[in-house]
Amino acid sequence: MRTTLRQEGLVDQRLLTNLKISLIGDQGRVRDSFLSMGDQLGLSQIIDSFDADSDFTVYLGNAEVPDFKHPYTRVLLLDDGVLLTQDGSASEGAPSDLQEGGFATIAASLAWQEILRMCDVILPVEIPKKYVTVSLRIDPLTMGDVGDIQEEMILKLDDGGEVPFTLMERDDGTGHALVRARLEQGNEVVDRLLDSLTFRRAAGPSEDPAPSEIEFRLPRVDGPLEGNGIIAGAGGLGSWALDTLIRSFADSSRTGEGVSLSIIDPDLKIETHNLNRQVLYNSGDLGRPKAEVAKERMESSIDGIGVVSYSEEVGVSSLLSLHVPDAATDCDEEGIEWADDSEDFLIGPSLEEDFSDLCNRADFILCGVDNLRARAVLCGISSKIGVPMINAGAQGFHGQFDLFTEGGSCMLCRYGLGVLSQTGPMSCQEDGEVPFGSIVTSTALFGAIEGLAMISVLAEGPDSLDQWPSQISWEGRGNSIFMDYSPGFGMFSNAFEPHDDHSAHIRNEILGGSQGETLGEGVTSD
Repeated sequence: MRTTLRQEGLVDQRLLTNLKISLIGDQGRVRDSFLSMGDQLGLSQIIDSFDADSDFTVYLGNAEVPDFKHPYTRVLLLDDGVLLTQDGSASEGAPSDLQEGGFATIAASLAWQEILRMCDVILPVEIPKKYVTVSLRIDPLTMGDVGDIQEEMILKLDDGGEVPFTLMERDDGTGHALVRARLEQGNEVVDRLLDSLTFRRAAGPSEDPAPSEIEFRLPRVDGPLEGNGIIAGAGGLGSWALDTLIRSFADSSRTGEGVSLSIIDPDLKIETHNLNRQVLYNSGDLGRPKAEVAKERMESSIDGIGVVSYSEEVGVSSLLSLHVPDAATDCDEEGIEWADDSEDFLIGPSLEEDFSDLCNRADFILCGVDNLRARAVLCGISSKIGVPMINAGAQGFHGQFDLFTEGGSCMLCRYGLGVLSQTGPMSCQEDGEVPFGSIVTSTALFGAIEGLAMISVLAEGPDSLDQWPSQISWEGRGNSIFMDYSPGFGMFSNAFEPHDDHSAHIRNEILGGSQGETLGEGVTSD
């Protein structure tokens, strides 16, 4: 599949398509992942032998490197991770059957990113969308009686159009508020400004990039797979996470008995531009709901697994209606009692069972939605029911993974109140002819990491994530990974003290800040 629309703003597709890559070694899982990802990138010249005319050579496992002068990297699976190196003395390990498939996806993603940067096909400027952002800080005290800033502040354009401002932070610590508006292509002033911008590709980098040395390790996992989980978003990240679980079952020869998943995704139509990086889907699935197709793939790939699918949006009411009482006083048979007025846990009529029941059984929530406010709500739900939220995001050549567990931070603690203002999709929306930049290397990398976290919970319980990093970040232009093991409260550590109840923290900020009771439209998982 070479539908590359989303990556054209990130790489020079002509140069990428014409690359000639040598792939040497017999590490089957990594080889399969590498070849598949090469096809998704739109590259066809991959040969099985060393060729001095190749642009780059990838050596898998302990394959011998015959020519150290030729651009190359060695890719090794370790007992507990992945290594990309030029060190000839490094040896491959034997990962757990449960983790080998996920590590193979990670290895292939990092190897391809190394090729992109070392072969100079990454564009110097990322242009994901055509719009202009206007930001300003105001002192609400000097504005008079303007009411709710988010609703009342309007930018009036010369052509008579109006653009509402979005409130990003109610208080930045100085008493001022940050407001922001986005001017779309189609406005005369914006069009004139965008047309005046010219980007030229340099003849080449000022100096050759240095090869990356990447060591990526996670706690080794083995044992039976059992438990229940909620998968919120079955697009780019969610599909790779589910694919990682499929690989885990296949490699370990286990059945899915005892494992139950609830897949929630409101995207009712798989589109062509999804196919180059959303691994669960193919051209025969176009026009169908993602959650429904994901359920079919899981059931056909894993014998005995229990899967339900819902094409719904997670609403704020899901959090507001959720009630977890004192177990000593008013628990029901399942240990959790739900509020009598629990309604509209999910927006839409097709939910076959209460959202409360899904939460009651869940051992984790895996988040792959493209809406920050939806992520915050899911974080509040996970905190209230006492399970970890496995969260990740990927945009262009950047990606980040977050764990939100008991005793740690929440979305608001780590990233501030501004996340509640972001109600529209961050990855799927297109402006005119220019799509939001996305590429399979970053999507597969962080989807696989999420999948390995899910496997860890199913194999060894939620407490197993205590040994994981709380945050993993990746910068693709340098192909570098940073892992943070502190529970941490991120960049907003001075603004928010640790909370005993993150659910109440998020709920109170939503209600106190007049943030409304729905997440808005267009909450998808692309």
